[in-house]
Amino acid sequence: MFVDIIHIEEAFKDYILNRLFPRFHLTLRECRVEVPLIGRKSCIRFLRTSSGDGYAIRAFLRSRLNEAKLLFSSQRFLEEKGLPVPHIVDLAEKYSSKGVSFLTEEYLPGESWETLERSPEAAGKLGGLLAQLHLLESDSWGAFGAKSANGKGFGDSQFGLVKNRLYRIGKFLKNDIPSSEFSEIRNWFRGFTKPLNSFITFQLIHNKINRGNVIFSQDKNSMFLLDFSTLQYGYRGKDIVQAERALLKNDDQLVDEFQKEYFRHFPDETKKMYDVFSPFYHAYYHLSKCAANIRRNFMMRSNKNDETDLLHRKFLSHWNALLSLVRKS
Repeated sequence: MFVDIIHIEEAFKDYILNRLFPRFHLTLRECRVEVPLIGRKSCIRFLRTSSGDGYAIRAFLRSRLNEAKLLFSSQRFLEEKGLPVPHIVDLAEKYSSKGVSFLTEEYLPGESWETLERSPEAAGKLGGLLAQLHLLESDSWGAFGAKSANGKGFGDSQFGLVKNRLYRIGKFLKNDIPSSEFSEIRNWFRGFTKPLNSFITFQLIHNKINRGNVIFSQDKNSMFLLDFSTLQYGYRGKDIVQAERALLKNDDQLVDEFQKEYFRHFPDETKKMYDVFSPFYHAYYHLSKCAANIRRNFMMRSNKNDETDLLHRKFLSHWNALLSLVRKS
């Protein structure tokens, strides 16, 4: 069923006026609704009250109902386990006549990592936050809330992701990269498959650590993770490397403080194991960046501009870093 932006806007108004206002005993006079810069595409609205309270309201089309349910169940689960996450106050499934669902959570005022001053203290708080998440473990791997993956090893799944990224790169750059480099990288990653298949315990990982998904709340003096739509049981290395690369920019001092705080929550063997498998996830980070940049470059090629050149340079930077890491290991 086609759902246009007008229907979504009307559904937002109806949901706020006829469901949230009565629930929180609010009136239109004491509230204002804000549309963030990304809100028109991501279907997010912020409701702020004169008393200082705030709520983030997300709309989900009928086809994304399962995503809304996953966010609801995962954040409730993490909250029950004592992790600092935004409190969800409401989930309205298929609220509108065209099946638009709404999920409302408390709005946490604070600084995103993008604007937060990077410091050893902040790096330590980030390490402690990820450790809290990774202390939650399972004897099976896969998406949070899904049935256990059967018939396929964890290492096989990770190598499958590698092959997918290499395929996407090759699709756009058939003749620009020597086939020998593709083979070299593929064979290097394949060497980790058997060791990764031997894992019997898996950590709950965020799987999408970036500058927009970490905020620091001065009011609560705490750091929070946001957006748990990609939550899954896997290996801690994915989150750690994303944090070190995307947030800490691989700064030696910040990484040392981050790792010191993170690994103090685990037995000594945890750090030794991470040192063995971290090259895989550092290499995969570069591979993923290569695939993302070259795809965006290809999509913008029809409108040749400076950004396409920048994307291609970013691709080459990550590809060369990947090759260097593979040949060094």
